[in-house]
Amino acid sequence: MTPVIFGLCLVFCATLCQCGGNWIHGNSFEERSSRWQFRIRPNMWDLNPSQDEIIYSSDEAHSGKKSLKFYFRESSGRLDSNVALVGSQFLQLGNFCAEKGPLGTTRSLKFQFHIKASPSTIVSAHLDIRYTDRSFMLVKIPASDMLLEDGSFVRVCRTIPNYGALTSVLVSFILEPPTPGEAVYVDDVVLTPVASSKSSDQSCPVYSRSYPVRRHTEMNFIQPSVAASAEHGTGGDVRVPAITVSTQLTVDRLRNLRMLVERWQAPVSAAVLLSAGENGQRQPAEQISAVVEAVSSSLAMQRYLTVHLVFEDTVNNQDRYFYPVNYLRAVSLRAVHTRFVYYLDVDILPAFDERTTARLLNSAQASGAADPSRQWAFITPLLNMKTATEMPTSKEEAVAWIKEGKLETFATVSHAITNFHRWMTAESPYVGEHRGRDYEPYFIVETSHAPTMQEMFAGYGRDKCAYSREADAMGIKFLVLHNTFAVNFKQTSNQRSIFSYPPPDGRFVQLRVFLNSEYHRYEMDVQHLKLEYPPACDAGMLLFAASMT
Repeated sequence: MTPVIFGLCLVFCATLCQCGGNWIHGNSFEERSSRWQFRIRPNMWDLNPSQDEIIYSSDEAHSGKKSLKFYFRESSGRLDSNVALVGSQFLQLGNFCAEKGPLGTTRSLKFQFHIKASPSTIVSAHLDIRYTDRSFMLVKIPASDMLLEDGSFVRVCRTIPNYGALTSVLVSFILEPPTPGEAVYVDDVVLTPVASSKSSDQSCPVYSRSYPVRRHTEMNFIQPSVAASAEHGTGGDVRVPAITVSTQLTVDRLRNLRMLVERWQAPVSAAVLLSAGENGQRQPAEQISAVVEAVSSSLAMQRYLTVHLVFEDTVNNQDRYFYPVNYLRAVSLRAVHTRFVYYLDVDILPAFDERTTARLLNSAQASGAADPSRQWAFITPLLNMKTATEMPTSKEEAVAWIKEGKLETFATVSHAITNFHRWMTAESPYVGEHRGRDYEPYFIVETSHAPTMQEMFAGYGRDKCAYSREADAMGIKFLVLHNTFAVNFKQTSNQRSIFSYPPPDGRFVQLRVFLNSEYHRYEMDVQHLKLEYPPACDAGMLLFAASMT
């Protein structure tokens, strides 16, 4: 049976005008606010009205009259061994608090709550803390640290040291799996800045199980060689390339990178993640040597490739469980200097070289299909290698191979914006409707208007969706190029990635994908002013329910 996670997510969104005082205060559950919305998420894509799995309850309270109740009815038809209920509050602190306020320079965080649950309950509390230097910290307080007692509320408190200026905090309570008919009550949740991480309150110890995830990045470790360019031979061609391919990889994908560069024949910016060299893996120095050797063996790589090295976070071991895919993508994107950028995963090969692609792009811009007063992202439809062992040489050949079963189109929702049925017979570019969905097409966009790769996404799930979702929120329109494509060429990959550690908790991995996605949605609303929020220091609240397969 396919495991299903049903998550109920309570998101508290607040824009604060000062850094002092309690950010989350204890009596937040006493009154039902009109800003609370209840939804159920039956799959990765939909939000529907929820039922009453998380409610304001007067059954139990530590103080006041109400608490937040997590509860599954005996008759619930959605109960499964992998069910998880999640309650979260998201706080956007803003630049003032992050860079000039007292927290950013002198204060730590005090996180406190009261909880009533059975000692056998699998419940945990989490803080997802983001810093202005792009790093983040994941705090987890498991049930074993809460000292739960039957029939009574217990106080749980931790002091989080100050590791730098903050931008936002996501507070989450996760219950998995809930027992039918058994309730968990959470009350008096407090998150507040404190003067020092050396707490005088012995019942609120300093949290020291994890630290900010910070990676060392060596930008432009290898840059294109002028000598290689001359040796490769350009004749009288002084054309300036218009499009840079941006990609990311580990050293086991160097063969793929070589194929990509040699096919593109133009600038490629690649971020390479180096592992810590544990459990029989090659040491970082050996991995660097492998990169250098690969580049020196290919004139095209010497001529066109820029390599950036990213060293694995070894303090928290996050990167071996959650491959930092969007962090690497962001690194490679930051080094692009051409007019356009074309992000491709390293297992994806473009249909044509840069010169041909640029000509097709110019033709699409001149066709009248793209309003020149708007910003556009140009989609290159993605095909999947099925039985073919080489690249098609034209769209006509690609279509023929699709009909023969050598290639296949991506029928998943994530590429529905392409409308492959239309692309197969299209003779001109056409507009793709984004419609706010979680699409993840590969596209070319002007570098000056390229969306940000949201670095919170790590591991697998919805990471690239955030890129196109950000573009849509920025007002960028999508145009499908009718005469080009890209191919997922997985046969070039090794069987085993050097980053293949099993996640310590697969269910939580899926929940984190959901929480990251909701976090990103809220950030986009703030950045792009898509929602009207209450006055500063007031709070807007949203309640979501989620289900994922």
